[in-house]
Amino acid sequence: MANNNLTSNLQAISDALPEAIKQALDNCGVIVENDAKEKCPVDTGTLRRSIKHKTKKTKVTIGTNVEYAIPVHEGHGSYTGSKFLEKALYENWDKIKEQFEGLLEERCDIE
Repeated sequence: MANNNLTSNLQAISDALPEAIKQALDNCGVIVENDAKEKCPVDTGTLRRSIKHKTKKTKVTIGTNVEYAIPVHEGHGSYTGSKFLEKALYENWDKIKEQFEGLLEERCDIE
C-alpha cells in the first residue's frame, strides 16, 4: 500500500511540475515587468509601454525592443542610467522566491 502511494505521489509531482514551474515563472515575469514599468523614466511613454515579459517552459524573459532602451538603462554621456530592469528584478527577489515556495504542495494531492 505504501509503495502504491509513493508511486502515485511521484506521478502527481511529475505531472504537475512543468505547468507549475511555467505558472510561477509567468507570475515572476508579471511582477518584474510591472515594477520595471514603474521605474522606467518617461518622456513619450514608448519605452515604458514596450516593456514586456515572455514565458516559455523553463524561463521568463523581461525586456524591450526599443533601440534606445540600453542607453537609458545603462547610461550614456553624462546620464548615469536608471537600471529600471535590474532594479525591478533585485528589489522583487523575495516576491520571486515566494512564487516557488510550496509550488508542489499547491499543485499535487499528496497523501
